[in-house]
Amino acid sequence: MQFGLPALLTREVAAAEVKNDWPIIRGVLRWSNRTVLMLSFVTSIVILTALLIFKDQIDSELQYALIAGLLLMPLVALGNLRGAALRGLRHIVKGQFPDIIIRPAMFSLMLLFVPIILTRGLNPVNAMVAHSIAAVISFTVAGALLRVVLPAACKDTLPEIRAKLWWKSAIPMALAEGLRLLQGNLSILLLGVISTTAMVGVFRVASSTAMLLIVPVSLIHTVSATFFSRLYAAKDYQRLQLMLKWVSLAMVLGVFVVTLPFLLVGEQLLASVFGAEFLLSNTPLLILSAGSMIGSAFGASVTLLNMTNHEKRVTRAFGLSLLILGVGAPLCIMLWGAVGAALANSIAFISFSVLTWWDVRHLLHLDTSLIAFIRLDARYK
Repeated sequence: MQFGLPALLTREVAAAEVKNDWPIIRGVLRWSNRTVLMLSFVTSIVILTALLIFKDQIDSELQYALIAGLLLMPLVALGNLRGAALRGLRHIVKGQFPDIIIRPAMFSLMLLFVPIILTRGLNPVNAMVAHSIAAVISFTVAGALLRVVLPAACKDTLPEIRAKLWWKSAIPMALAEGLRLLQGNLSILLLGVISTTAMVGVFRVASSTAMLLIVPVSLIHTVSATFFSRLYAAKDYQRLQLMLKWVSLAMVLGVFVVTLPFLLVGEQLLASVFGAEFLLSNTPLLILSAGSMIGSAFGASVTLLNMTNHEKRVTRAFGLSLLILGVGAPLCIMLWGAVGAALANSIAFISFSVLTWWDVRHLLHLDTSLIAFIRLDARYK
């Protein structure tokens, strides 16, 4: 339901605050809220229609759980929009707090007490209701935080809505997110078709663990997005280039530090967490981590492109990297199984990073890579 709107909202709010363009901030907040509600309504109608058509084929408890979850879609999306606006206003921690801390904490507490309060115990329906209640609390907290930090001048102005322009950015961002999700699951699907179930399990553990290892990179992307947008809007290219140099170094070091334990005692760690049968996951994990480290050496180019109105280039890069993965993964899997899947994913990610870095160099004349840090005299030209 988010349709690329959080990233768009962060960009527009950050750029508008630099220019004291309060009507734009009010306008993009109102437009994004309406867009989420509209998309949620359409999706709900589709789901309810499908439930009516196939009600005899779907378990009644699952039907009730899906209906209870309909409220969850707009609440989570609207809460994320408020978090994105907070980040755009440079309140990075507050922007993350409701979604990362409040909602999971409230959901966990309710899962703990529901079996005690209800005689029926925990089932999919009341679990979904509990998640929706947690989302309401998170949404309320995020809204309250945004009202507190929103500049008074923004509250007293009339909104300026540029729907056509924002849709032109939101659609490529949404496509890019869809391609990213497809790329993340394609290797597992191919392994299921070409290789064995055991190899699927081995790679699944490796890829899931690799996702945890790139959390520092994800945090850096989230934090840097606001400042990229602000510096670009202010045309402060010197400081932007300086920030890009340090971001690339931080990304590489972040991946290296969290990967180091798996490089030293990875098999023991995986065996203790997942079981001895997943010792083989360490090699694909290290290959995925190496790919992440090499890709991170090209810096936060994807975030910079999204924050500077070049989101179509990000979508194109995702499409090309998905094509590379689709062509290379079957052959690699046939030859090396889970290791081959990891190798294909790493090649696709590195290709994506190179493509977005190249676009930044030629469109913005900036260098997001670690090379810019090594070259101490690197500056915007």
